[in-house]
Amino acid sequence: MDLTTAARVATLVVPGETAPSAFNTVIGQVITAVSAAAERYLGRWAQTTSRTEYFTVSPGKRVYRMRAFPVTTLTSVYLDVDQAFGADTALTSDDYFNPTLSNDGIFALKLWPAVGEVDAPSALKVTYTGGMATTTANFISGYPDIAHAIDLQCAHIYHTRNYAGTLSQSGDSGSVSIQTVDWLPEVKATLDRYRVRAL
Repeated sequence: MDLTTAARVATLVVPGETAPSAFNTVIGQVITAVSAAAERYLGRWAQTTSRTEYFTVSPGKRVYRMRAFPVTTLTSVYLDVDQAFGADTALTSDDYFNPTLSNDGIFALKLWPAVGEVDAPSALKVTYTGGMATTTANFISGYPDIAHAIDLQCAHIYHTRNYAGTLSQSGDSGSVSIQTVDWLPEVKATLDRYRVRAL
């Protein structure tokens, strides 16, 4: 899901003017790429939709991080070291703490999982609905600071698009030096406030 719109970025790049169609084509690609990169950096999925996640269960580990949160509904939970996930391996609400009652994406079992002495890959199956927003418009409304940060990053990439891979360039009109950056400092500062921390 895109985390901002071409119209918003256009107000930074060409304020007070109508952006040409070529701009919308280029900036659309930039927005999609920056939005995906932001989700990877945040360590969480932005769009609210139904998802199924599988977790490796370790002996003595009760707490797991869901990738899309806040969680709005929890559909089912299974714990099966054989990964068959039959009805007899389904957990009930008595077995875990309800993740819809918090906003941190934590799924916690109430008891230590019975998986033996070694890790059980993909033994915990959780189906749920979660995410930051259902649409781009709702994301902008719910997280205006992140949306603005994405605007800034996209505008920066658009302005420096012709210098990709270039450290400096000289010509009759002078010279320009390009400072290579991953995230703009103000963008990174905003994303860091929402970034998932390791458990």
